[in-house]
Amino acid sequence: AEYMGGGNSSACDPCPEFTTTSNGNASAVSACLCFPGYYTLDGPGARCALCPANAVCVGQLERPVAAPGAYQVDATTFVLCSPSSACLGGNASACARGYGGFQCASCLSGFYRSGVYCRACTDSTRGLFGLMFALGAVVGGLFVALAAVANHGAGGGVKQRLRHSTWSVASLTAIVTFCQMIGVVAEVPASWPDSVSSLLAVFKVFNLIDVGIFAPACSIEPNFFRTYLLSVCAPLYVLACMGLWIAGVNAAHALTQRLGRAAFWSSDQLRVFNRRTSVLSVFVALPFVYIGIARAALRFFSCRLRADGRW
Repeated sequence: AEYMGGGNSSACDPCPEFTTTSNGNASAVSACLCFPGYYTLDGPGARCALCPANAVCVGQLERPVAAPGAYQVDATTFVLCSPSSACLGGNASACARGYGGFQCASCLSGFYRSGVYCRACTDSTRGLFGLMFALGAVVGGLFVALAAVANHGAGGGVKQRLRHSTWSVASLTAIVTFCQMIGVVAEVPASWPDSVSSLLAVFKVFNLIDVGIFAPACSIEPNFFRTYLLSVCAPLYVLACMGLWIAGVNAAHALTQRLGRAAFWSSDQLRVFNRRTSVLSVFVALPFVYIGIARAALRFFSCRLRADGRW
């Protein structure tokens, strides 16, 4: 494209690179405007640059705006949002309903995080927080019940029972840990085929020590420190419940003996039970809880390097 230069010359001068005029009667360089897909920050008649990544440029003198699924950091830097549906794009980098903050990465009050999405709180989700404590007590009780059933059913002496317990626990530990690791791999944001994603999703059930599924933001005022502390301590709550169940069993045994009634177990059986639960705690419960704690702790620090060099 060209424009008619000043002076007495009848020759036309070319417009700056990546610009054009809206008609054939342009008489000044200021009539040269950007092509669609290009932009300039220097006003009319200036050379235009290619539209930044994750942005939309309509051309002329319009500045770049965030594309749907992207967030504007500064005049020329745009970053993708996760999930993409959180960012509506546009001139003000608007966030979808329930999302807010930089990169629309935070859930607003009245919403809770479910995976990477923000969901609206309902009456049912407000009751989930109390369910978390009940479920933790049940899981801790299941570990103790497993030891109790094995203790009641195994024959032979104390050493034979403990040997049998060690082999059983080692097998259970290997299976549970393997399934937990597969569950962690399933959360990697990779382009899995649908069939693989469906299969991997099954293993996520082994990593259910996740405060997020109980929507704590619907029951308590959310902030980063409180949510982080709750997420890390939730697996330890299972261990605490397990300890309370063991203490309850020993207290019931002692009370039965003090009242002069026939105890459900002999002293040797109780000793085997205590040792068996100790083995379960060290070789099953602790690995189970450790992966849960590590997962909860590290998922809060999914930092990414921005185009401007900041994290």
